[in-house]
Amino acid sequence: MTDEKSETSIEENEPLGTERYKPPAKAEDDESLVEDTYHNPNKLIKIASWANTFSWVILVVVVVASFLQGWLNYQQVQQYQQIPNIIYYYYGSDLLKSLLTGGFYFLVLQAVSEGINILMDIFEGPADEG
Repeated sequence: MTDEKSETSIEENEPLGTERYKPPAKAEDDESLVEDTYHNPNKLIKIASWANTFSWVILVVVVVASFLQGWLNYQQVQQYQQIPNIIYYYYGSDLLKSLLTGGFYFLVLQAVSEGINILMDIFEGPADEG
């Protein structure tokens, strides 16, 4: 047996279980290590575009579903002879509430999308002219 130490062995004066972590060597020409950033710009661009697209999908679905529900409520109310006006106010407020909720979700997702884009522009700094 030889007493040669390998790279993974611990030093003689260190107690067992206190091995020091040695990070792997970085390759200078590796494209993934070009900049030391805390985010991946490509992933953030994808998140921003998905948030933008998803906000429009939510808006369309909510508008269609709200008016479909309003039409169904109106058809149901028309079956009865005498209907108090409070029923119309109730169904109208229900329609308005669902439209406002969908509009709020739309605005929040649009704000997320624009916020990510603005923060990326701030992080990159001013564009070089020329």
